[in-house]
Amino acid sequence: MKALVYHGNKDLRVEEILEPETQPGQVKLAVDFCGICATDIEEYLYGPVFISGDAPNPVTGKMMPLVTGHEITGTVIEIAPGVEHLNRRPRSPQRRFDLREVLLAQVRRNNSMP
Repeated sequence: MKALVYHGNKDLRVEEILEPETQPGQVKLAVDFCGICATDIEEYLYGPVFISGDAPNPVTGKMMPLVTGHEITGTVIEIAPGVEHLNRRPRSPQRRFDLREVLLAQVRRNNSMP
């Protein structure tokens, strides 16, 4: 799959990456729409500030190069064991999941988008 990968200050690259595997307590989305947040813009222009290239983040364990982003909506396409109260739905404009709803269903509270 293609992703926009952050490599450092003003260095974004469209790259082919492996599709992430769903871990226990997580769901997989097919992204329907995405945006960009102010923090991502600041990282691009002035960073790295929050994303480290020297050592893994103590919370997420991730470091550059990194696929960033959290402003998405999508359709749930896979539900791993440990997720309750969330069902896979047919794609429909009446029923979209935003990442806030998905994050509430995660057992681990970290960035699950490698």
